[in-house]
Amino acid sequence: MDINPDPQSLGLTYLLPRDTYWQLINTLRTSLPAPVNDTPEALARRDNAAIADVASMLPANASEAALAAQFVAAAAHAHDCLRLAGVYPASIELGLKCRARSASMMREAQGARRLLMRVQAERRKLESDSAALDRAAWTEHCVAGLMSEALPGAPHPALADPVPPPPEPPDPDDEPVFDPVFAAEEYARLYPDRAALIAGSAGCPTT
Repeated sequence: MDINPDPQSLGLTYLLPRDTYWQLINTLRTSLPAPVNDTPEALARRDNAAIADVASMLPANASEAALAAQFVAAAAHAHDCLRLAGVYPASIELGLKCRARSASMMREAQGARRLLMRVQAERRKLESDSAALDRAAWTEHCVAGLMSEALPGAPHPALADPVPPPPEPPDPDDEPVFDPVFAAEEYARLYPDRAALIAGSAGCPTT
């Protein structure tokens, strides 16, 4: 059995989240301020810290991850502007500009964070409704599939991942099927003494 399958054979369900986060971290890396010193170790530490920050906000999908990355990048630039304000203490004008820019970037960061929290709250509300969640998942699958078909070199639609039909909501008129044998066995398991008395009074063997 091949435990390391070719990612291209796994379909959109696997590829899209993988590609989303690949693109996200590479975009984030180019959006961050330079590390404290120009060494590979400092660059790796900066990138790892950014990834940890994004992950700590618990993004559950591409949209939430993008908002988390916006917060991380904007907050990093806000702190970097404060650092620059201290680099040139003799220039009051430059220091004021750096501090003003820092405040502006921090407002952007806080706005992204608040929006992320609202989006996550809406998602959790949706997750409490199983039927609505199924419809949302089906819509997301359809949109991703149709957009992927438009990419250059995409396979013919007939060869792409099939789009499943939307789940059928349960029929409220359907009644559960009563199984008398199962019910009797369950009663005997829960109340063995009572079951033995019933069986004895009916002339049935108790063993």
